[in-house]
Amino acid sequence: MEAVLLRLHGKLGHVNTPRTAGPAGHQADEWLRCAAQSGNITGIPLGSQLRADLSHAACTPYRDPFKFWASYLDVLPDETVLAGIDRHLELNRERLAYFGQVISSIEAGEHPMIQARAEQLEPAALERLKATRAMIFRELAAQARFEMDSAERIRQFWRELQRD
Repeated sequence: MEAVLLRLHGKLGHVNTPRTAGPAGHQADEWLRCAAQSGNITGIPLGSQLRADLSHAACTPYRDPFKFWASYLDVLPDETVLAGIDRHLELNRERLAYFGQVISSIEAGEHPMIQARAEQLEPAALERLKATRAMIFRELAAQARFEMDSAERIRQFWRELQRD
């Protein structure tokens, strides 16, 4: 089943896979489990075995491991705090760059998810597809920027905490 999830992650353009740690991977896993209950993810039919394997999974709310970790800033060593914040910033810088590349390739019609459908769609429908997919990746980019801003706010809070 993990191989199927990895393939679905690739087809859907997710950055993380179930094998990698991080909030995006966890969120994508939750989304896949919930979507699998309906038996179809954006036109990709799911086999009965995959539906059976995932049907027991409850759709739990998203939990942010970075924010949970940051809730312990008051007891963590200084070097751990700084390294954790720096890692979170770097991860989201990488995501932001990746999403920018994906948006550019979608808009240019070069992304595999666009090329796979290009011949089947009328020009207007193809433009709508490109616009919709690019919009979603813009939202993901906005989320990465939010995470970077949040990490900087957390860093500032921690610095102020050190002064007390």
